[in-house]
Amino acid sequence: MQIIIPTSLRTCAEGASEIDLEATSVAEALEKAFGQYPDLCEALMDEQGALRSHINLFVNDRNIRNLEGSETKLAANDELLILGALAGG
Repeated sequence: MQIIIPTSLRTCAEGASEIDLEATSVAEALEKAFGQYPDLCEALMDEQGALRSHINLFVNDRNIRNLEGSETKLAANDELLILGALAGG
């Protein structure tokens, strides 16, 4: 499976635009990604270990909040897209 890193977070992933790894759930994918890129964890997770409210994760264009959250199952060809919510004023 592949995690797609947005431009705004690539500095937290040593410039990587994507991370290829094997994982069967969103939680496992994030755990492995954070093992490789600890700064990514700080950018995505709050002090209690929950996904920051302005961060959205999509598995194949479906928001995990509408699926099974971090327990959403992944297949080998799935993409996990990280998106930060935009605010305007």
